[in-house]
Amino acid sequence: RATRGQGRKAFQAPVTPPFRVATDEEIAALQPVWGRASQRQATADTDRGPDSGERR
Repeated sequence: RATRGQGRKAFQAPVTPPFRVATDEEIAALQPVWGRASQRQATADTDRGPDSGERR
């Protein structure tokens, strides 16, 4: 049988936060990946083949 609040405890926050802000070095390491994705998007926009999704 449960008692009214006698076994309850306050929630303990984690010692380390679940998310953190990336350092400048980590962001710089990811920039080439972002560049390739933007180039891929640009080539997809200029491609007007039969599968481009436009109606004729």
